[in-house]
Amino acid sequence: MTKIITENFKVENTNELYGSFIGTDSFVTSGFSSALLSHSNNFAQNDLTGALTTPQQSGIKKLLDAQIAIYGSSAEYYIMASSYNVDPDNQTISNSQFSKREFQRRVIFGNKVPVDDVRYMFDAPLWISGTVYDDFDDKEDTSTKNLFVHIVDGSQVTHVFKCLENSNGSMSTQAPSLTLDASGDAYIHVISGDGYVWHYMFSVTENEKKVFSTETTLPFPVPGNVDVIARAKEDISQIKITATQSNLFAKCVFGLPAGSTTGNTADASNVTLLSSGELIAGSSENRDITISNIPSITGDATFLDAAEDSYCKLYLWSSSASDPLYEVIASKTSQDGTSLSITIQATLFDISGKTFKLVPKIEISQSDGTQALAYGIIDKDGTLVKIGYKNRGSDYKYAKATLVLPGFLAASTAVTELRCVVSPTGGHGSNPINEMAMSRLSVITNFSGTSTTVPDTGTYTKVGLVKNPSFIARVNGNLLADNAENPESFDNRLVVTLQNVDSVDSDYTADVVVSTETPLSISQQISDSGLGEKIEAIIHEVEYDAVNDKTLIYLVDYTGAFSSKFTTGEVIINGSTMRINTESPSDGISRLGDNQYSAFSGEILHFLDFDPITRILDRKEKIKFTFDF
Repeated sequence: MTKIITENFKVENTNELYGSFIGTDSFVTSGFSSALLSHSNNFAQNDLTGALTTPQQSGIKKLLDAQIAIYGSSAEYYIMASSYNVDPDNQTISNSQFSKREFQRRVIFGNKVPVDDVRYMFDAPLWISGTVYDDFDDKEDTSTKNLFVHIVDGSQVTHVFKCLENSNGSMSTQAPSLTLDASGDAYIHVISGDGYVWHYMFSVTENEKKVFSTETTLPFPVPGNVDVIARAKEDISQIKITATQSNLFAKCVFGLPAGSTTGNTADASNVTLLSSGELIAGSSENRDITISNIPSITGDATFLDAAEDSYCKLYLWSSSASDPLYEVIASKTSQDGTSLSITIQATLFDISGKTFKLVPKIEISQSDGTQALAYGIIDKDGTLVKIGYKNRGSDYKYAKATLVLPGFLAASTAVTELRCVVSPTGGHGSNPINEMAMSRLSVITNFSGTSTTVPDTGTYTKVGLVKNPSFIARVNGNLLADNAENPESFDNRLVVTLQNVDSVDSDYTADVVVSTETPLSISQQISDSGLGEKIEAIIHEVEYDAVNDKTLIYLVDYTGAFSSKFTTGEVIINGSTMRINTESPSDGISRLGDNQYSAFSGEILHFLDFDPITRILDRKEKIKFTFDF
């Protein structure tokens, strides 16, 4: 029994994580209150149960909000810095409850991560000449293939391409480029001079690369190129020749492309029309066309098949994108074997400024949309080597292709097998995330001393990505209400002040233990029973405010009763008794900013440790997490 976890499963996990950054739940509930009021009024008008009271409506809304909070897909994520030093007793973090709780207990500051700071990441190496690239094949695991490349233009914009055909496994010697394809449509198929066929996917700006790229991956600009997505269709990606007889079409080697005189160049079906295709008498659409051959190609002046209708069921191909493939319905070879007369069906026919080929017909099964039209390409020896397309069709989920043999091969037992490769669901370029199996997600933030919530001094030794943390309101010390906005960033340090200090005392530096045994209201009963609660913290930063003649002491690693905080009163600093004034609200809470992280809240998804990083005012640290599913 074979079990396979597809790339879709991995991408789906990535999509779910990315989607949770978007925060769509608020959109679900935003119009609920007005809709509820409208329905309530309808109840009253129709004498059902009467209008809902305001408290009833509010209660229903709170119930909905609660259910969305539990079962909704939205989440809030923060990248947090923690731990001013490496704990000598626990120098390395582990995936343990203790390590995670220590990280949460020692949080210093952090930034909220908006969806703009999240990117899907993908592999697409720089195109290199001489490389044999894999082409797209719906029978292969494309997530393991080397079929995506990028080039960088003069403006440092990166363009990403997908290989659809690799010229039968040849080396790529000409880079793909953003040029029009043969049909005149941009962003469809880019055909290089080396025979490779590429599909343009999207572009990445220089700034995006600078911010998000790694040594091996590039960021995807969601949703991609909207023009490419709009033009995508489920067409025939290519038709592979899995078996054929050599020289099968030796009697169809009419001429090489202009400028090709030697070598086994593919596409040896060029013809020169000696007439403009006059209508046959009595017919409104059947036209006779005279074609001359070039015997020097094969060295045989009479290589054409002499039998009547030998070249029926071939296609007459025109270089004009608006011309169809004209099927040959009758043919006659001249007595001297140097020219050929064919009959085609065409109400209108014009040869001015066009080139023509007489090519094998490929018959493709019908789809629910536009049927694909294809033809064979032969080399100088008359061997079918490739399939060309007049129209790759649309709305294909499955397709079969058959080589139609012309009259002179009607009795042939030669076997030619063709296999249709159908584009992905939605078409090439319609869903780059799925097509490129983007199962990596990068999340970034910047810690800069110029921010009002990121310290410009002190150290930190850990960073982590925390999902759905809670925050405490400064005004009352309670958790923020469900409808309150969590901060975009926060400084989690406590701050106390020393009054009437002329300057920052050299003793008041980092690593100084600050403690107080002042009874706090929330632990009053414990104190009354003779049990004191010791509260301690580490000085992370000391700053003298000369204007107001006070010293600010910023504290981290708070320990003790988490229901208590430093209050106005005496403290012990390095053995000396000092008096602090918290300058806080009446509840005695002392902190920076409007909100403070609620210790131990949220889920740690990823964290890491390192040697202490010292914050400097004019320096910025870029923190990046990459999740690979």
